[in-house]
Order: sequence, then C-alpha cells, then structure tokens
Amino acid sequence: MSLTKATYSMIDGAPINLVDYGVVGDGVADDTAAIQAAVDALGALGQGRLVGPSGASYKITDTIDFTILGNTHNWYELDFAGAEFTWYGPDTGANPMFYFYANKAVKVKNFTLFANDTAAISATTKGIFINSLQPDGADLLVFSDFRIRYANICIDLGSVGVDQNRVSDCRFEHFLLEGSTVGVQTNSTNCDSLVFINGQLSGCATGFNFVRAGFNTINTCIGYACDPFIRVAGPIGPLTVINTQSEEGGLTNPAFFYRKIYDNAELGSVTFVGCNIDNKIWLDYDAGIGSDTQILNIVGGYFREMAVDAPDSIINLVGTVQTSGYTMVLSGTNTKCYNVGSRIEGTLTDTVQAYRPMVSYRGTGIIAFPGQTVPATASPGDTYYDSGTNKLYCWNGSSWNALF
Repeated sequence: MSLTKATYSMIDGAPINLVDYGVVGDGVADDTAAIQAAVDALGALGQGRLVGPSGASYKITDTIDFTILGNTHNWYELDFAGAEFTWYGPDTGANPMFYFYANKAVKVKNFTLFANDTAAISATTKGIFINSLQPDGADLLVFSDFRIRYANICIDLGSVGVDQNRVSDCRFEHFLLEGSTVGVQTNSTNCDSLVFINGQLSGCATGFNFVRAGFNTINTCIGYACDPFIRVAGPIGPLTVINTQSEEGGLTNPAFFYRKIYDNAELGSVTFVGCNIDNKIWLDYDAGIGSDTQILNIVGGYFREMAVDAPDSIINLVGTVQTSGYTMVLSGTNTKCYNVGSRIEGTLTDTVQAYRPMVSYRGTGIIAFPGQTVPATASPGDTYYDSGTNKLYCWNGSSWNALF
C-alpha cells in the first residue's frame, strides 16, 4: 500500500502555498513559473490566501501578473513572509516585476523587490505597476511591510494614454523605497484616495512625483536625499501631507515640495499639517503654459524657505513657524499670503504686496514690502509698509490701520 503525501492545497480552506507549486527559493533557480502558477490557482478559488516559506529568495525573469485576482469583491491576501524577489528579466519598461490590473480587493505584504542590475536604474525597470482601465473598475489594493530597491520607478500608478487609465483606493504602509529615479509616480487622469503611511524614501532622485492625482494623503513619511521629496506637475487636489519631513543627505538646497504650475483653469490644493520642513517649498510658474489658482496651506510645524512665483496663488500660514536665517519670497500677480498666528523669524520679501497678517504673531524676522507710500487705491485686506513709521498698515475698507 502506497501513501500519498498531503499538500497544503489538499486541506479544505488552507491557503495556497508556494511550496506546493515548486518554488525553490534559493535565488538561483528561476521561480517565475511556479510563483505565477500559485497566483493563478489563488485566483481560480475566487478568494483566499497565498503564503510562502519564510525568508526565501526568488529569482524572477518575467512579470508576476496579479490580474487574475481582479474583478471580485472577495478578499485575497498574499503573504510572502519576507521573501526577496530579484529581477533578472528584460529592462524595457513594459515588464514590471509585479503587475496589477483592475484589482478589487487584494492585500500584499512582507516582500522585497530588487532590481539585480543596479546599473540599469537609469533605464526603465519598474517595481509595482498598478493599471486600471475604465470602466473595468477601480482598484482596492493594500501593500504593507515591503521594500523596493533600485527599480527605475518603484511604484507606478496608471498611465496617460488614449483610454485615460484610472487608479483609486490604494494604500501603501510600512515601506521603504530606495535608490530609484522615482519612488512613487502617478500618471493616470485621476488617482483618487491614495494613502502612503509610515514610509521612507531614500536616495530617490524624486520621491513622490504626482503628474496627475486626486485625493491623496502622505502620512508620517520621511524622505532622505530626495530632490524634490514631493513634486507636482499637473492637476492635483487635494493633497494632504501629515507629520512628514525630509532630510538633505548631502544634497545642495533640495526641495521638500516643488509645484510646477500648468494646465489652465485647473485648481490645486495642498495642505501640510504638523510637518517639519527643512527644505524649500517652491511654487513655480511657466509663463508659456498658463496660470492656475493654487492653494497652499501650512498648519503647525515649521518651514524654512519658500519661493512663490505663481500667479493667483493663495498661501495660508496657520500656527506655523518660519525659522530664522531663511527667506520667504512672495511674487506672482495676485498672490496672497494670509498669516494667522504664525511666527515669521526669517526674512520675508514681498514684491507684490501679498502678505496679509491677520491676528498674526510676526516674530522677530525682517519683512520687506515694496510699498513705502500710501497706495492710491486699495481693497480690504491690502497692506503697505511705511518706512517712516516702520509700521505695516492694512486697509479695512474705510481706513488704514497699523498692524504692527
């Protein structure tokens, strides 16, 4: 009488186990086909879990495609138990390490993606590529406890094209992205409700690159040697950044936040809450493209430098501190900067009479205003600086009142 070896998959309700599909996990054997077969088997179940041996090292030579886990509201969970996936596949940009398409309810955790040829960072290798095409459905994806090293783009969300892809409802938590050209890139027409929490981006030429984005949150993240840490170059809003900071790491004057203004008639709203901003905040403007109304809120925390050269921008400083020894330059037609209970300890240069102190704690900084005589016309809230009395006056609609 012969005995048949029981596998995990023979036990009703047991998770799919990579071992049952022939993974070797020594970093030498090609495990691509075995891993893909296990993912396909999980998808065939319609729900469930996939697990693997702890601390394995998988050599992969082609994309692991998780598309089969899409189009269902039943949850899938994939726990790779700290495994490292090392990419030995083509470096064409069309072959990401992990690929997700129209996935409804998937959680992936405990893994590292590593581009083997670090010289190829300047090429096109991608770590995670999430792609959702309307009307097939928005994504609901959670990635936790993961690390991506040396991919050209660590996380790529959607792409702009004829079909205008859309990615939404994704959460990334407890992660490290390092040594890449771009840490996180959003290209889709709308990337709604993307949440990045408890993450670190280290040595990424650009940390977060929001080409197009919707309602996104960065919470308790750290950037190290990223320039800029957060870049926005298209329609966005609202983006909320909470309890977050970046460090220079030997870079020369890196930017914490860089916003390139373009696309006429597109509003943008960014809010920093409780952030320690040691690098520059920069609202830039391309006169050849157009101007938008940009709203930047800084609530609590502190910042050092700011340069606003974007028409119609609105800056709200609420209970924050600009540290001494640094500059804040306000320019751009119709720019307004409202200060409510914030300390200005550095040098504020206002070339367009944008500064609007309201219940303001001015601090000990130096404030330079262009107007040294009473303006001929004024609107409520307009200010001018009188060098003779060394006071800043604000027009309340009927008279000029000294603010300090």
